[in-house]
Amino acid sequence: MKNSKKISILFFSMVVVFFIACCNAKLKQEVRVQQESGDVNKNYCIMTVFVHGTVGPHFSFKAIGNWVFSFFKRKKRKLSPFQRYIEQVKQNGFHRLQPIDELGLHPIDQSKELKKSDLAYIGQQTVKLYKKVFDASYLDSKDDLMFYTFNWSGRLSKRLRGKAAGKLYGAVYDEAKRLHKLTGKPIKIWLLGHSHGANVILNLEKEALVQKKDLVVDKAVFFGGPVQTETETFVNGRVFKKIYHIFSRGDHIQRIDFVSTKDWFSRQTFGSNKKKPICVPKNVNQIEVVIGDHKPFHYELWLWGRKRPPYFFYRKDLSIHPLPLSIFSPAVIAMVDALEVPDDKKTGLYFLNVDGNKGVFDLRRAGLQANRTVDIDTLRGEGLAVL
Repeated sequence: MKNSKKISILFFSMVVVFFIACCNAKLKQEVRVQQESGDVNKNYCIMTVFVHGTVGPHFSFKAIGNWVFSFFKRKKRKLSPFQRYIEQVKQNGFHRLQPIDELGLHPIDQSKELKKSDLAYIGQQTVKLYKKVFDASYLDSKDDLMFYTFNWSGRLSKRLRGKAAGKLYGAVYDEAKRLHKLTGKPIKIWLLGHSHGANVILNLEKEALVQKKDLVVDKAVFFGGPVQTETETFVNGRVFKKIYHIFSRGDHIQRIDFVSTKDWFSRQTFGSNKKKPICVPKNVNQIEVVIGDHKPFHYELWLWGRKRPPYFFYRKDLSIHPLPLSIFSPAVIAMVDALEVPDDKKTGLYFLNVDGNKGVFDLRRAGLQANRTVDIDTLRGEGLAVL
């Protein structure tokens, strides 16, 4: 009799536990489906972070002068002499023609007008035009948009890129939590990276095993990111929901890194290593871009062009001059997401042609096509006015 009661109690307990487990599984599935579908009825706060690429020790009289004076400033003594010079190059060379600020994660101030002499000036102007493209691409969106720059060492070093990823991971995670408390809205994280900034972002997958937090990047957008064996497999991880890898056949800098990788040279696309091929997941969208008759150079994807000569890194006859392609990220992302490519063909390349004179973005993939019109003339005019 006693055994019968024990068996009954045990059976009843098992039924209750099974019922609770089923309910939890169903709830998690509903939440996952809701996240993957985008839940268009829900308002989010989108945290967008710009991550620059490698910065070489370019020659500059002004950088050299400021570098010498930096030895007398206590705040600068924490950095090595070489890194101090790199920081001066960022502030005084053509690298300032991109969203950049002091070292670390910094919000882009949109409340007041910055002077052209401010390091964060181009970042502020980038955000103004980026928001216009976003609003035109997502007409029904009521999301809050918050923008940041992440300045790292910029050195051509696999170790330092990994170290930068550790700082980026912690800073983005903490800021996302702060924004959630501040706005009361769920946070979506968009990370935009140029050149080796893409590999800094990819290293977040490795950093997740170290810091063991639940950071999830909704959209990672790469511009001319060198594809290397050391980080290529990270696209198969759990940190990134969607990856948009934008590249150009005219970008030779993307392919010439042989210093910070065990490969002979870096590559342009994921899954292109014939000796060690990887399975590229369906959430990775690889987009080859052409602007008019031009295949964009490395810096034309990310940095602003100059208003006056010299035009050695950005061609004046490019039809989107002086704007970088990164400003049009929302339009490209919206087009890729809207193009309903069959699952069995999602791992191929997209081909994007941008007609800057007509403002037409033409995207093709697997026999499918999508078009979008952007008022590039107005954006170009505003861009020229602020340079």
